[in-house]
Amino acid sequence: LKISSVKQVFKLEKKPKSWLSPHYWTKYKFHRFYRDIFKHKELPNFVNPYNKKRVKGILKDNKYDYIVISYAYWADFVKNRELFNGAKLFIDTHDFLTAQEQNVGDIGNMFREEMRRLDLFDEIWTLSIEERYLFSQFCKSRIRYVPMTLAGNYTSISAKKFDLIYVAGDNHHNIRAANWFFSEVFPKLNDSVSMCVI
Repeated sequence: LKISSVKQVFKLEKKPKSWLSPHYWTKYKFHRFYRDIFKHKELPNFVNPYNKKRVKGILKDNKYDYIVISYAYWADFVKNRELFNGAKLFIDTHDFLTAQEQNVGDIGNMFREEMRRLDLFDEIWTLSIEERYLFSQFCKSRIRYVPMTLAGNYTSISAKKFDLIYVAGDNHHNIRAANWFFSEVFPKLNDSVSMCVI
């Protein structure tokens, strides 16, 4: 797979920018209201009629060989595979969402829903060997272990800028982990350890 420079960027919003827009009510708010009343204890789904229409327009005007979607929250974009004109579809899972959302509702239903979403794709990418094993027990799609990587040449030890790089998003699991690391581990590190936190 040869990667070239980015030709075009599409910014995809979860909702219309203005609440005065008819799309806000017909394509977003009513859908959200329904979800909050009837589906609030299920695995979150960020796909709604508003952003689904936007993706449909992008796919109508552009042809792609490969499409990668990050997080199963967005997986239902590919429910209608005909829209993708034969593109190979990848899901970059990042996290096992059922574990992230387990305090929200019925863990069995959430797990079943997450496996359904992952199986919509030709290939499932995982960041951990444990998740690769777990998904392989329940999904028919091909599963590939794709760990986090950093660009650059790290063959020379002297060229290394950081000893440790920590990358995490702003969710309660990562915040708890960072609090533990900085209270329990960081004070025990040698002062010569160079670290980058993102």
